[in-house]
Amino acid sequence: RRLVAIHMVGLAMNDPNAARVLLDAMDDANVEIRIAATSSVGLRRIKSAIPKLKNVLEENESPQAVTEEFKSLGQFTNQEACEVLVEFLEKALNETGNSPNLYHALSALEKATSQSSRGAGAISDDELRAAARKAIEWWKNQPRK
Repeated sequence: RRLVAIHMVGLAMNDPNAARVLLDAMDDANVEIRIAATSSVGLRRIKSAIPKLKNVLEENESPQAVTEEFKSLGQFTNQEACEVLVEFLEKALNETGNSPNLYHALSALEKATSQSSRGAGAISDDELRAAARKAIEWWKNQPRK
């Protein structure tokens, strides 16, 4: 019931209390509730959720939760969300071996900026890393407000 309730709160676009309920639900003990809240804050573009989204990425919670974090951040088009994604990409590129979240982080940045850094279809890890570097370089060359 709580999971359905969080989804419904996420759809209540005219409810001024919805943002607070969703932000609180992002700290719930139940991972499914946290994921539902994360999805909703992205759809609603609740900017005050961005620091919480960043924290979850840094804690590297469950793969499903992290994937949802990226999807949520990709809904935002503001500088703060894009900088969180760029920071994650830079860290992932500095790690050796495959980064399981590199694809999701790059996809989120591409969605947030409407800027594609890779072609269609499957790509190798090296190509993915090159696309991430290209996206980071593009972002850093954009004028800041």
